[in-house]
Amino acid sequence: MSADQIAEFQAGVTAVLRMWSPFRAAVDNQWGGIESHAKANDLRSSIFENFDLSQTKQRMDPTDLEDDLVIYLEEEFSIGLEDGSEKQVAAIICELYDSCAKGDISLARSMVERALKIQPAAKVVVQAGGEMEDSDDDDDDGMECEESSALPAIGTSVVSQDAATYAAGSLFGPDPLALSASSAPAAPSRQLGAPREMEAVPEVDDDGFAAVPVRRSRRENKGERPGVNC
Repeated sequence: MSADQIAEFQAGVTAVLRMWSPFRAAVDNQWGGIESHAKANDLRSSIFENFDLSQTKQRMDPTDLEDDLVIYLEEEFSIGLEDGSEKQVAAIICELYDSCAKGDISLARSMVERALKIQPAAKVVVQAGGEMEDSDDDDDDGMECEESSALPAIGTSVVSQDAATYAAGSLFGPDPLALSASSAPAAPSRQLGAPREMEAVPEVDDDGFAAVPVRRSRRENKGERPGVNC
């Protein structure tokens, strides 16, 4: 793909992730801790890399993308997706790539327009009892698409923002942690599909030697999931 087509694809992915209600709720409520904004941006960057044919031989398979989205949100944000929205997100991302690769950017532009029309104050909050409340009504598919005359803080209009600028912005506004971050070097971001880094507790045998534990990826034992045709 040309640089312009890649920018349109990345803008479309950015819009899709911004409209994904469970994902937005996780970041808004910092279910991933104080690094929730950074984790969200890392997920998007990893998706970009998995669809970069200069680094991979072919674009990511939709079923693999589904699984990786589920695992990432579960391990980084403690979310158990039960609405099946990851299937739609993965399918749209694959369709975005295929259409942009053919020179058709209409779907990508449509996703950006929908995301720009969402009320910026549509923050998802968790009420007592674990129920979620949203200031906008969501579709059953887990994708936010309620239109409003107010535009979100992420941009002013489709015309005033080009695709590259839109895709470069933080997914859910300024990162509170980044605003107060120290000069300490940041830890490397986790790649989509990579096993979660966990602090190993060495086991010491009777002779005083510590054994090195072998960690296996969850994906080695995952079950089959239904595929999505993009």
